[in-house]
Amino acid sequence: MLISVTDLSGKLEPRAPPPLERLRAGAELIKRGVSATLFVRPIVPGITDWDLTRLLALAAELGYRRVVFGTLRVTKGIVARLRAFGVDVAPYVRELHERWQTPIRYPKEKFAAVARQMGFEVLPAPCAANVVAHGQACALCGWGPCGDVKKLKVDVRDVEEYLETRGYKSVELSVVEGLKIRINKRLKPIDKIFLEQATRLPISEPAR
Repeated sequence: MLISVTDLSGKLEPRAPPPLERLRAGAELIKRGVSATLFVRPIVPGITDWDLTRLLALAAELGYRRVVFGTLRVTKGIVARLRAFGVDVAPYVRELHERWQTPIRYPKEKFAAVARQMGFEVLPAPCAANVVAHGQACALCGWGPCGDVKKLKVDVRDVEEYLETRGYKSVELSVVEGLKIRINKRLKPIDKIFLEQATRLPISEPAR
């Protein structure tokens, strides 16, 4: 479970439950054996960074041991609403649009460094919290691998049999360093997606 908090003031979330209330609810879950991870998001310049140390210190005191940091994505409308709260994020955005969101250019690593110094395990993304909470592992994206990589074991013959039943002939594949499946044929998108989700390993195909 992710407990989302931007800062302790709740200034930018007037209609949401108070941040402290959310943190305490997550802490109660932790005491009862439920996995709860602090999700500091969105990171808002001038708000989150000002309150970060106090927020992490309180979370640690309440029993949180893992944290994920999520950056802010904005449109012109979101920037305008933030400006009404006295927050100007325009300097951190290359280009603003009316409809689709653009991530702000604000380094999360400075937050991660502070959290690590305070004893937190910093996870790269929200899905990583889910992987860790369930004792699983995943290496599908460049942010990983996440969890216990020893669990990323693939029976090559199982994969070959699946591909054979799907009509692929003369399939040759190997697992590279346990974190990538290399195959000698290009796969249909549906088969590639299925195998990656089933094995939680990326598929490396030959170039066209």
